[in-house]
Amino acid sequence: MAASEFPVAFQKSFERYLGHSIYDMVSAGASMEESWVLLWGERCGTIFDFMIIGSVIWAIVNLIRRNSVGSNVLTLLFSVAWFFVYVWASMALFPL
Repeated sequence: MAASEFPVAFQKSFERYLGHSIYDMVSAGASMEESWVLLWGERCGTIFDFMIIGSVIWAIVNLIRRNSVGSNVLTLLFSVAWFFVYVWASMALFPL
């Protein structure tokens, strides 16, 4: 989650690499523009989601192999808990 704050923490380095201010608006779709920093944060969130899915798969593989059973069970429990928190937060944002 700290990776989403990199552009603000290292503003000069990012601006030099990008060639524009980190607060410039960029195209985010066919007819949408948003701040580059917000777009960066969304991409970091997507990577975080895929890392959780990967850790669940890896924990299941290790449980099948019977390697580090305790830590892999904890990984699965935390991942399932994170999924339910995510679903709960999504439902809170979009009530039925």
